[in-house]
Amino acid sequence: MNWCENPGDHERDAVLTREEEEGMVRARVQDGVFVPMDPIPVDWTDGHEVVVEDADRDRAQSVESWIREFDAMGPAEYEPGEWEQVQEILREADEQSKSYVRRERGLEW
Repeated sequence: MNWCENPGDHERDAVLTREEEEGMVRARVQDGVFVPMDPIPVDWTDGHEVVVEDADRDRAQSVESWIREFDAMGPAEYEPGEWEQVQEILREADEQSKSYVRRERGLEW
């Protein structure tokens, strides 16, 4: 397969994402040619070698890897008193939210 002859034709006006800043450029295959979907980094000159990976395969492998890592951590268990601390923080946040709404609506005296 060949790299797209005119990658500038496919650039989009947008702020670069973190992946783009780090050199990850999405592309699709169209008529046997890689067509960039993201801007090509300015430091990629003609002849710059890139590695192409199957995004669908990588996505599935990433999810499977994440599930294995998550399962390896075991069940989530709270330390003694930790759940009560979480409940207290949530109660305080709830009170702050209610107080804010009452002030905004002029219901607090």
